[in-house]
Amino acid sequence: MQMSDLIAALQRWYASQCNDVWERSYGVEIVNIDNPG
Repeated sequence: MQMSDLIAALQRWYASQCNDVWERSYGVEIVNIDNPG
């Protein structure tokens, strides 16, 4: 899967969650779960 496909999928998911309450209360956080040590 290409990066542009991943971003498009994330945009579709986010738009489906938006209801004028959810996005103001929660939003989206993308974090790295890699442990460098």
